[in-house]
Amino acid sequence: MVGADPGAMGRKNRAQRAAAGGRQLATHIGKNGLSLMYTEDASLKDHVRIARTLTRAFTSPPDMPADLRFAAAQSAIAPSQADRDRAESMSRLHDLASDCAPLDRKFRQRQSPAVARAAAPLRLGLISVLLFLLRWPDWAITSLFVRGFKVTGIVDPSNVYPSVAPTAWLDEAALLDPASADAWNSKIASDTKSSEFDQEEYDTAVKQRDARLLSHFMSKLQMDGFFGGPGTWRALRRWGIEQHGKIRGIDNARTSLHNAAAFIVETITTTLRTSPFRFYYGSQPQGSLCRGLASLLCARS
Repeated sequence: MVGADPGAMGRKNRAQRAAAGGRQLATHIGKNGLSLMYTEDASLKDHVRIARTLTRAFTSPPDMPADLRFAAAQSAIAPSQADRDRAESMSRLHDLASDCAPLDRKFRQRQSPAVARAAAPLRLGLISVLLFLLRWPDWAITSLFVRGFKVTGIVDPSNVYPSVAPTAWLDEAALLDPASADAWNSKIASDTKSSEFDQEEYDTAVKQRDARLLSHFMSKLQMDGFFGGPGTWRALRRWGIEQHGKIRGIDNARTSLHNAAAFIVETITTTLRTSPFRFYYGSQPQGSLCRGLASLLCARS
């Protein structure tokens, strides 16, 4: 198993990844910019000649992380051996999962009922061991699946993504000011204005409720009773957007002021999925290490 490759997540490499897709993030005179493909003293004629030989003006292959370089090389050199390596890796992971079963049970015993409703199937013992073996920087992820993820207050950083200055300006006490919170909840409860994807959002909520990922549906009065009185909780308005032919539910935490009370010190960045990884780990319908590992980390009831 190969751990995280810090060099492949650097700013300069992100600029290379963007350039490989035809997008420029920084100029050549910046510390994170890419070097020019021609000398600055080249004549206009030479400039045009060189430019005509390029597939894209900013094409530059990124530095692949160590595990992807290994996957690409092995897939190209010996595909049959790569299949055997994949099967052997999956077998060892199954053995490791069996050894971690007692630790999984200890984690599960410590979960609160509200968290266990959604996270109990996760094999947190196995995940903790994998985090240690990979030296993964987000070492607190398993504890969050025990006590729950915060959405306001100081949100635990992952130590994976770039740091940013927090923009929160509201504390949790002000967010749950009884008069303000109850007025907001009453406004949401009385909002009967329809939106385009209301039915799809409702159907999804029903499926999640039936799968015990959500509680049973409650009115505002029932929510007041559940949390101990009016103004002791604050609602979020959900709306739907269409992405890739599917309707995705989005909680509007900005207008409800939840975002204003969330002290977040990092920002999420994404990178393009690299084709050698797909080939080596997920190209075949059976025995795919990628899909096999996903099923291994989540116990089936």
